[in-house]
Amino acid sequence: MVTSIATEVVTSVATEVVASITTEVVASITTEVVTSVATEVVTFGSNSGGDIFGSNSGGDIFGSDSDGDIFGNDRENDTGDDRDSSSGGENAPWL
Repeated sequence: MVTSIATEVVTSVATEVVASITTEVVASITTEVVTSVATEVVTFGSNSGGDIFGSNSGGDIFGSDSDGDIFGNDRENDTGDDRDSSSGGENAPWL
């Protein structure tokens, strides 16, 4: 009589409670959090930073450079195509 009570009660509690917690909580965290981070940060290209297109090592939008500018192939923080050590701001270096 005592053996049958222990077998039926303990087995049902372990199966229903622990299994439901593992399936609902852990599965939802893995799907919603990890998938969204991977999709939003590195969308296209093979790089080592958080940019959208291209293969670079910084956080820029287009182009293959080594800093955080928007367009161009330079190595500093300006918008031109020069390689000097200026502080930036050359919007039209061809003028």
